[in-house]
Amino acid sequence: MELNLSALNCFEVKFSTDCEIDQNSLIKIKECSGLQKEIGRKEGIYFMNNYSFNKKKYFAVVFIVELKKKKNIYCIDIHYHLGRWIRGKTKYEPVSKLLECLKKLINNKITFDCDAKFEYPPSKYNSVVPLPIKLHSSTIDEIRGYRFAKVDKKELTYDIIVDRPENRKIYHNVNFNYEGELASNLPKIILNTASNISKRFVTKR
Repeated sequence: MELNLSALNCFEVKFSTDCEIDQNSLIKIKECSGLQKEIGRKEGIYFMNNYSFNKKKYFAVVFIVELKKKKNIYCIDIHYHLGRWIRGKTKYEPVSKLLECLKKLINNKITFDCDAKFEYPPSKYNSVVPLPIKLHSSTIDEIRGYRFAKVDKKELTYDIIVDRPENRKIYHNVNFNYEGELASNLPKIILNTASNISKRFVTKR
């Protein structure tokens, strides 16, 4: 699936999970990818593609690596980013093909660790949390960022960093867990969830 990140003021979204993949399933995933590469010192499986929306370029990448000392337990890391990253003539299979492949092999719900980054121009948005905050201190002059957390029954629902490092653009870094199946629309669900959290901390001018 191709995500239009900029439409939601997002420039990066990534999510990962650790899950058990038996050898037969791993062979099928390798057949889907048609390509294996070295990731660090380990052999991993790559899925990548470049795409564009409204003349803006994006890339999506997935890699699957077996965890150390945990046989048949693999990390699946999915990453979307604004900007062109993939270079060269090597042809990779798109991320959507991996999700379709995994959906057939892994039917149970999985918990994903999700992270998304947003930026808002101050000409169009106000921060719900006024920044910077001036201080009368000999140590520091301003507070330019905060971390907020939403907790439900002592369990962390999400946390968000609201930041204005240069007192210009408003930046958000949203972190949360999402439990769901490996469906083809999973990236869009996670992006929309992150955006809904982020939008609580800005208002349109």
